[in-house]
Amino acid sequence: MSKIKENIEKMAGDGSQINPAEFDNLILDDVNIDRFSPEDKAYLELFTQADMIGMNATKLNSLENFPNMPKVYRLELNENNIKGEDLVNIKHLAALSVLKLANNKITAFEQLACLKEIPNLMNLDLEGNDITKLEGYTAKMWEMFPNLAILDGKNKEGEEIMSEGSDDEEGEYDGEDGEDDDDFDQQEYIDKISK
Repeated sequence: MSKIKENIEKMAGDGSQINPAEFDNLILDDVNIDRFSPEDKAYLELFTQADMIGMNATKLNSLENFPNMPKVYRLELNENNIKGEDLVNIKHLAALSVLKLANNKITAFEQLACLKEIPNLMNLDLEGNDITKLEGYTAKMWEMFPNLAILDGKNKEGEEIMSEGSDDEEGEYDGEDGEDDDDFDQQEYIDKISK
């Protein structure tokens, strides 16, 4: 049985049946996932309407068997042990626009090349990865990803851009409902600068 399915059913708690097709977002923050089994992959692919996935601090150390979820536009994988070589396992997420990978194990520009295959990627967060310490990191990233609107929470002018589900002023992650108190509409900003 899928370990992720067990966890989701445990979170539901009341013994009611879970209908994956009714979920438009899936928050699994702090659930110990480690890696995706073939059973996890098959189960997650039942979440056909999910457009946002949060798997922050799940001890993920591999993206092998990452499910094909064609509607997912926001994927949060912060605070894990994901290596850059593993990113090739999410390049099939064609609708992906926001990718949060802060505090993982990404070390080199070459590891990010596969992300160029994601046509709609507009917001990429790599803060806390060793790659951000490389000389010329910011300029290289804007060059590699000319369609990006937001890199590590900032636009091309270096201005900070808050997005829904980001850290609040106290530094606590507000991932419970994916909303924060900031009135800034990230999608509106991306649409505006994409014209």
